[in-house]
Amino acid sequence: MASRPRTIPWRAVAAAVVAAGAVIWALYFAHQFDEETGLVHYDAITSLDLGQVARRVAEGRGFSTGFIRPISLRFRPDLPDHPELTHPPLYILALAGAIRLRGADDLTLVLTSAFFFWACVPLLWFLGRRYLDDRGLALALALYFINPFLLAASINGGPTTFSAFLALLFFACLAWSRKGGGAAAAAAGLVAGLAILTRYSFILWILPGAAFLFFDPREGRGRRVGLFAVAAAAAIAPWLVRNLLVAGNPFFTLRGFAPVMETYFRPGYSLWRGFSAQSLLIPRRHVWAARKLIFGLRDQYLGILLLTGNFAGIFSIVAILHKFRDRIFQQLKHVLYLLILLELVYFALYRPDWYAVPAYIPWALLVGAGFFVALLDRLRVRSASARPAAAALVLLVSVVPISDKLGPRYVGRFPVHHRATIEKVARIIDPNEIVVTDVPWAVAWYGDRSAIWLPADIGDYEELRIYHAPPVAAFYLTGYYLSIYFEEKERSADWLRVYQTGWTPRDWNLPHHAILERGHVLLSREPFR
Repeated sequence: MASRPRTIPWRAVAAAVVAAGAVIWALYFAHQFDEETGLVHYDAITSLDLGQVARRVAEGRGFSTGFIRPISLRFRPDLPDHPELTHPPLYILALAGAIRLRGADDLTLVLTSAFFFWACVPLLWFLGRRYLDDRGLALALALYFINPFLLAASINGGPTTFSAFLALLFFACLAWSRKGGGAAAAAAGLVAGLAILTRYSFILWILPGAAFLFFDPREGRGRRVGLFAVAAAAAIAPWLVRNLLVAGNPFFTLRGFAPVMETYFRPGYSLWRGFSAQSLLIPRRHVWAARKLIFGLRDQYLGILLLTGNFAGIFSIVAILHKFRDRIFQQLKHVLYLLILLELVYFALYRPDWYAVPAYIPWALLVGAGFFVALLDRLRVRSASARPAAAALVLLVSVVPISDKLGPRYVGRFPVHHRATIEKVARIIDPNEIVVTDVPWAVAWYGDRSAIWLPADIGDYEELRIYHAPPVAAFYLTGYYLSIYFEEKERSADWLRVYQTGWTPRDWNLPHHAILERGHVLLSREPFR
């Protein structure tokens, strides 16, 4: 009697993948984060900015910031307790809760982002079990744990993993809405509103979410779309009211960037000026705008090709040609592509950054893994080991981007600020005084002092002195202003002169000049000790 062919217990394999993922993450954390050095790399700038606001919230100082952008003084001239006018509040509140639990340090920021990295795993498991077979689930989990974007985001203290968690929750609520009715639609709208309170560009979620509900074949779809919109509006309404009271405009960011819109040659700003001046009627103006949009998308070609940051992105993109058996999963796949398309258009028009797209990576991995497994099933493979070998090859190629980050770092990252120096500088600055610096996020976090971002030139700084009279106690200039991370065209000859010679006008009353560690320059009222 012939024995039955042995089958691989893929669900047990998926559980083993989670265990292996814990080992991979631990190795990544151990070799990429140094608590003594801190978060001194470029991709942690936003993390420190959010962290210093969260510390103020945790200490009962409200939504105020120590990182003062000169443009925000157009709305509120308050300096010692300047209100936060840049970032949405939700991730700040999450960080504030973590700070209340274990204190304000870099490790708290890292553990918060790591928590949401791992919070995504149960959602991935649930959604994978719902829409994929056990093989697809195991592959999706493996791709998740070796994803370079998400691994990096898990230890930089930023909101990317939190956004990824909300994105998975958003897709889960949309899927639930096909059976759960109005309550599920309202839940999806609530999650979309919370996403907007994490990143303003996530307002783009409203369109794909409403479209998914609108094409629901059941009766009452109009009511569900309405509940979705009302729930999203209810989630963001308190923050809009706060902005209205604090800045005089619920959408103050649009007003804040009005001067930029009038001067910058970006496609979105050109369209803004064109519509406001009705100049799109000029011959060939629309052709010029279309070309700029295409060039913007062209610049992101590599990002589109490597959606997930590794080889797995190819399967996530090509899955648009595949029709999944589950109708809801098939429709949610199109929601993903519409979200990415909207982000890319937004990116091409305004070029804010690429960091919104990683929020969609976990769902993209589910789509890519499902397509890869379906592709293997359709191929005529004689050997029983060929399919696992093909999956192993994909994993091997996908792990390449992080292969140099699981062991000791032979080449360190370029530090954009120096934690120990900032802490020493802060000792000679009174808490009610201001520092002007090119690294205000680091001064606000490590030094717990209010810092004005270095104005464009001395003329802009003089305008601040005349109209706002900030109690400036020091100028602190670092190598960041001269580094590759600071656009050369934005550098001013005025500040280069200050940096290189220590010159300042006498009425600035900064008589003490010190050259600090790593070539940093300090001009201060009090001598550096």
